[in-house]
Amino acid sequence: MVATWYDAAGGINGNGITATGTPVKAGVTVAVDPNVIPLGSRVQVRFADGTEHIYVAQDTGGAIVGNRLDIYDPDRVRCMKNGVQTVQVRVLTEGEQR
Repeated sequence: MVATWYDAAGGINGNGITATGTPVKAGVTVAVDPNVIPLGSRVQVRFADGTEHIYVAQDTGGAIVGNRLDIYDPDRVRCMKNGVQTVQVRVLTEGEQR
């Protein structure tokens, strides 16, 4: 999958509220295509450097289609620095919202 990062600065991207109605949370929120990963799913993301992190599929986005995910981080500079990465994703528990 392809991973990108987003923040909620400037009142865009839902004003900090996810598609599931919860506030975005660093280290937790990830946006997905619900046709690929159902909302509410817990996913393990393995980055190219071998590190892994568990997120919850709480959000969607207009550009998040197919095998893409968008990881929330409140630090815009870090979002830009992380750029676009190829990651491995494993669904740990599947959510029920599509």
